[in-house]
Amino acid sequence: MDTALVPIAAVDMEGERNRSSILISGIEAEVIESGGRRFFSLLLEESQIPKYRRKILENRDCRQLLPMQFICEQSKLRACYDYGGFLQLKAMYREWRKDGINLASENLATIVSVTTTIMSAENYLFSCEDLSLHADTIFISPASGEVRLAYIPEPNRPKCISVKIASLILETVRLTCDEQWTVYGEEAYARIMSCNESMSGIEKILLDKGREMCGKGWPEKLEMRRIAGNNKPGGCPA
Repeated sequence: MDTALVPIAAVDMEGERNRSSILISGIEAEVIESGGRRFFSLLLEESQIPKYRRKILENRDCRQLLPMQFICEQSKLRACYDYGGFLQLKAMYREWRKDGINLASENLATIVSVTTTIMSAENYLFSCEDLSLHADTIFISPASGEVRLAYIPEPNRPKCISVKIASLILETVRLTCDEQWTVYGEEAYARIMSCNESMSGIEKILLDKGREMCGKGWPEKLEMRRIAGNNKPGGCPA
């Protein structure tokens, strides 16, 4: 059972929290440690997250999204995201590399989990067209492998969700510079960008790619290695 959230507004702002920060989509977000929990906070416009969504997030109804608390600050909204026990995806790469885990498989499994999360959030009437979807808004539990998203709306940059998923795949290709994931990730990116699939259709594309990865040896597939070396739109150095 989840531990109840500590009311951020009730915390001694000087004596009971340690300050640090993490980067979220290029924005430095303050990290608050309170009552054994860890939060990062962003200042948003009140209109960015309607009240019914705030209630869902505070009550943890959609468990695939990071739970949140909100504090009204004049005309702004202080959004506090509880990410205790989770690391950003970009930080998880260090852990996976250290443990010798296959990055291609972990990337694919993570993105499949992201599609499942998006479909779950849409069931709660979240608009995922304005969802910030990047390697630093995806959080993973090192202990369980559970994936959660930080719900950060992007109202001024709406994109269809299929483009967001495809862009995320290409971002992971650039971040990992893993030869195997470069091949499979770019193939998945091209398939998603070439069709107008629903989220369930995108999920099927990714699962098909996973079965293909399992069925082909690596690095014995020299032709695929050659393609990976000669075709790097993800921007990885040769």
